[in-house]
Amino acid sequence: MKSHAVVLTLILVSVSLVAQETKGSQTPPAAKEAVKDLGQTICTDDYLATLDIPSISAVNPSEKVVRFYRTEFWYTASVATPSAYINQQRDAAAMDMTEYHGPSSQDKLEVLRVWVNASEKTSLNYGGDRNVHNVVLRSADGSTVIHSLCHVPIPVTYGNSGVTANGMFALFSLKDLTDLLKKGNVVVTYILSGGRLEDCKLDKKRLAMLGLSGQ
Repeated sequence: MKSHAVVLTLILVSVSLVAQETKGSQTPPAAKEAVKDLGQTICTDDYLATLDIPSISAVNPSEKVVRFYRTEFWYTASVATPSAYINQQRDAAAMDMTEYHGPSSQDKLEVLRVWVNASEKTSLNYGGDRNVHNVVLRSADGSTVIHSLCHVPIPVTYGNSGVTANGMFALFSLKDLTDLLKKGNVVVTYILSGGRLEDCKLDKKRLAMLGLSGQ
């Protein structure tokens, strides 16, 4: 499976990848909104430019990517603010001993990046749906849902078996997140087969890693 960095780069520049369109706004009520099919758009530089998203003025070197592991089903979710994402790119370049040319203008956009990988370990005899069907941000009580600006599938192939599944990469308005945090705790929710919800709580420790604050 390709590295996260490579996958995200391909996702953001390829006009052939189709995403689910949402409006990035807060939409009550409750969890059933999380599984609503909201149409399609393409998550590219040109599309993001139409949204007039501001950019961060400086990179905070202390911000880190937050990761959640679901060992029961072997799904993983990662969450990054702009600085956290840029720091990860820089650190990955250092580890690979490749040249890092600094953050791009797109890297600096005030968006929250979330990527959920489909089950990394699975029985090939399992005939169920392994796909991630949607990713949203929600208030802890489920009363408010923030949909992504756009999201696209991250394909996974299990060896030479021919079995495939899709994870998902999503971009959210950082302003929407910070506004929601003022009202209480926030969870990143990804939706699996049958509308099953997996919540990843952004508690104080994880928010601090991301350079954010909350209750």
